[in-house]
Amino acid sequence: MVIPAMDLIDNELTTASLDTSKDLALRVSIGIAKKTANRYYTKTDESDLYRTAMNPKRKLEYFADNDWPSDWIKTAKGIVRDLFDDKYQFEVEEIKSVEPSEAARTSDNMFDNAKQLYSRKRMQLRDELDRYLNSDVKDVDNVIQWWVDHRQQYPSLSRMAFDYLMIPGLAV
Repeated sequence: MVIPAMDLIDNELTTASLDTSKDLALRVSIGIAKKTANRYYTKTDESDLYRTAMNPKRKLEYFADNDWPSDWIKTAKGIVRDLFDDKYQFEVEEIKSVEPSEAARTSDNMFDNAKQLYSRKRMQLRDELDRYLNSDVKDVDNVIQWWVDHRQQYPSLSRMAFDYLMIPGLAV
């Protein structure tokens, strides 16, 4: 995954550039390398791809675990949400209606028995993306295979995952 690799490189370059046991010329060179790497790293902000959180081993938790600002994480989740809503959500998603509970069906309150007051609800949470992001991260060795195995559970989201994870370098 690009983001963890870039974070590791940035941390290593920062540590090396501050190491006073190294020659000054070397530290300056390392500082220039860090600045150059960060120039390219910031270009990832222009891409939706790295924010898709399609790796079930990491999802958006990577950013929280590594102390990224919460407003950035919220923005990243919003980008994933927009991408999913715009291109994938309604491709194959089933919508099931919610039936009144047994207690509501036997209630004397006319509002408890009014079927038209029950909203339609997508399987459990709001939709596949919410269910996926709210589930625990998984210990996964093969991300693509995980999505193949979970196509039934996440039909639309798995299509999104395949679209983005098939780009070389994103499925690692």
